[in-house]
Amino acid sequence: MKIEMRDGTVIHADTPEEAAAFYKALGISSTPVIRPVNEEAQLADESVRVKRFFESINSNGRKFLIALIAHKNGVKGDRFAELTGFSADKFGGIMGGMAKQAENQTLRRETFIISEMRTAGTERYRFLAPGPLLLKYEIDLHRIIKKEEQTEEISVGA
Repeated sequence: MKIEMRDGTVIHADTPEEAAAFYKALGISSTPVIRPVNEEAQLADESVRVKRFFESINSNGRKFLIALIAHKNGVKGDRFAELTGFSADKFGGIMGGMAKQAENQTLRRETFIISEMRTAGTERYRFLAPGPLLLKYEIDLHRIIKKEEQTEEISVGA
């Protein structure tokens, strides 16, 4: 199992008892959140993990990423909502789903989507931009979407 500390330190433990011993040695009294490590994802090449991530997210997530790629320098959240049809209150759900899928592949959502609250004078707004892995593997995302569209076109009928 893998334990991530708030300061970014990562501890690997083979058993819950070993994890508890680490916590005790560090003088931490709160109960840790223990998640199993996806060994296969951890050993896979970055490009393989990114492709698995693209395949695992839902169609709204893929549409969100494709739309975001068009704004390489970033875009305000309200403008992005206008352009995509996704309401701003849906951003959290879409990005939350992608965060979980990214974590399953030992990746971080922030490497695909940069999402920040910014202020300009008295205006406070959400800023969205494509992350480095989204830009690096953009072509793979397009291939996966094209492959999915071709699969949907095949129909069986009498």
